[in-house]
Amino acid sequence: MTVRIDGTNSTANPAITGADTDTGLQLGTDEIQFVTGGTNRATVESDGDFTVEQGDLNLSDGNLVVASGHGIDFSADGNAAGMTDELLDDYEEGTWTPEISDAVSGGNTASLTTADGIYTKVGRSVTVAAYISCNNVSALTNGSTCTLLGFPFTAISFNNVEYNGACTFSLIDVTSNNACVSVRIRPGGTNGTLIESKDNLGRVNIPCGSLSNTTFLSFTLTYFTA
Repeated sequence: MTVRIDGTNSTANPAITGADTDTGLQLGTDEIQFVTGGTNRATVESDGDFTVEQGDLNLSDGNLVVASGHGIDFSADGNAAGMTDELLDDYEEGTWTPEISDAVSGGNTASLTTADGIYTKVGRSVTVAAYISCNNVSALTNGSTCTLLGFPFTAISFNNVEYNGACTFSLIDVTSNNACVSVRIRPGGTNGTLIESKDNLGRVNIPCGSLSNTTFLSFTLTYFTA
């Protein structure tokens, strides 16, 4: 195909065309429009944004690479009254290594047989899953709160919002009126605690003395980061 510059720089006859005179590039003020069949389908804006005007953006191969701090802007869609942001600017997945400690920092840690964790981050939303089995918990201070360390991102603090996930477990000594055990991530930190909810009573932190050398626990939860 021979490429020629011979259009009138309109959607009916773009400035740069091939044999098809209504398909090509239309050159505007600090922008370039991609025209097919006499209709503008996409625009490279003066600020660098790439806007799909009509149709879909299809990649037959390769990846769509977005500069840091930028992403997919959904501001053209409707939103809820409390909306604060409509830019999807991050995706990440990987592994993390959970630990059991008797303090948020500088404490003693349990010896673990297994400490497996995975995560997926979509925008500000982080979903983590973990499986932990203990080998020896004798180093932990019995009366201290059982603390989980190593979450991959810092949980954001927002008013009274908390982040909790149900936990399955074996060989943790809980009270007889226990309703459930959950993992609570501390807002503003990368650590969490084991929480025991009780029947018709307030919740309490589970102390390290409730664990045994053969304790295991498994959980999945979602929290938000900055």
